[in-house]
Amino acid sequence: MIAGESLDPLVRAVVLFRFRRNPSGTYRVDGTLPSALADPFLRALDRVEKELHQIDLEGGHGAMDRTPEQRRADAFLDLIERVVDASDTQHH
Repeated sequence: MIAGESLDPLVRAVVLFRFRRNPSGTYRVDGTLPSALADPFLRALDRVEKELHQIDLEGGHGAMDRTPEQRRADAFLDLIERVVDASDTQHH
């Protein structure tokens, strides 16, 4: 389980994303998910975002002064990392 969701639909969602580097050094993420994958992915993303928000409010280790947009982007990357790590662990 990752952020309250089963690993399989999250892995299937992540592989559908395309990551492209912009000339400015930022990245663009594109992808279209069917609802069977989008729903669990978005629920997990919301949970990770809430975790980060709570950390920011408490001011503990890892707390940052970030905008809601930055927090959402950080949650997205955090979720991707969790999914990849869990998938790697499951296959080894």
